[in-house]
Amino acid sequence: MATILLADDDELFCYLLHGVLCSHGHEVLTAYHGREALKLFHQHHPQITVLDLRMPEMDGLEVLRQIRASDPQAVVMILTAWGTDELEQQARQYGAIDFLNKQLTYDSIAAMVEFVMTEPSKLFKPGWVLLVDKADRTRNLFEGFLRDHGVLLRVARDGPEAMTMLLDALPQLVVLDMDLGGIDDPWNSVPQMTAPEFFHALRQLRYPGGLILLSERVEHALEAQACNLDTIDLLRKPVTPERLLVAVQIGMATLGKPPIQGRC
Repeated sequence: MATILLADDDELFCYLLHGVLCSHGHEVLTAYHGREALKLFHQHHPQITVLDLRMPEMDGLEVLRQIRASDPQAVVMILTAWGTDELEQQARQYGAIDFLNKQLTYDSIAAMVEFVMTEPSKLFKPGWVLLVDKADRTRNLFEGFLRDHGVLLRVARDGPEAMTMLLDALPQLVVLDMDLGGIDDPWNSVPQMTAPEFFHALRQLRYPGGLILLSERVEHALEAQACNLDTIDLLRKPVTPERLLVAVQIGMATLGKPPIQGRC
């Protein structure tokens, strides 16, 4: 279906992701260091290039810079276990389409690669998003930015409020700040849910949509996966509104499920 260049010095990661992408019918070229990746790009001109940030001989940012210098239309995504705002900003200045978190499942990474490869400029599909964040400042910041960019959004400040909305109608995507516990409801004295309790409640509801987690810990993605929930992305805090919007856009598109209608 398409030619994909995968560059990462982690040979096991390359082998497993290579297998998933090949099972989808793609031709996958593999490089284990930066210079090899650049050579393969010039030889084969792949439809999409997936680069690890840290590789021997030439890092991912330098490979990205040289690829985009030779082909300004090249579609490049960056792989990283934990990126930083500075690295992400630099990669975007060089023309990277997005960052892919290596803590996600191989199927999730493959789905995101395929979406960007087939429709790199496409906005998210219709649907609605539930944002759960107890911090007023970040919640209001995210809410305003996402609404300004056309996201159909409902907002909850804690787990119980979010569950009320979920019982009303299931969203296509839940954006969850993992720091849910630690405060009591000043109005109703409702005990607050922890993130694992929220995951358990989603599983009981047989929630079919996706999750975007905002966290400082990789282990939180594993907690969600242990509940058989579909983690679309794991964003390291602090998260910018722009980065969250990209994750929502890709998440809505890769899920590819019609939204369940409800009041928004």
